[in-house]
Amino acid sequence: MVAELRDQFETEKARLMQSMFELRTEKVRLEEELDIIKDSDREKAIQLRQMHDQHQRELAKLKRSSTVENRKQLEELRQVERRVMDKEKELSRKSKRLSQIEMSKEELQDKLNEQKLTERINLSMSMIDLNSSFSPRKSQEDREKGLQQRNS
Repeated sequence: MVAELRDQFETEKARLMQSMFELRTEKVRLEEELDIIKDSDREKAIQLRQMHDQHQRELAKLKRSSTVENRKQLEELRQVERRVMDKEKELSRKSKRLSQIEMSKEELQDKLNEQKLTERINLSMSMIDLNSSFSPRKSQEDREKGLQQRNS
């Protein structure tokens, strides 16, 4: 019976030893797998940091370039606005000058019309005087009165 118990004990001991060996082997395999996963995670973390840093650099570059572009566009817009204002001022000056010229033209036209009218009147008067100077009924006195009236 002691021998039988000893055999059972040895069998159980061997089975437990085998089980411990298998567990240790599994533990080593799992630790190696864990190390591989940790290394992979570290590499991914490094890649993510690098990508993040690259992304931040690209964002900063984009911000700088857009700021520069915005400033250029604003300056171009200001230049266009200045040119428009200059053109508006020039147009206003030309419009005023045109109005002045038109008013002068109208004044000159009025003077010309007055002068033409005066010339017609004078011509008519001259013709009347000529007609009357040829008229035998008028006396020298009447002719002189007509000349005086015309000259005044």
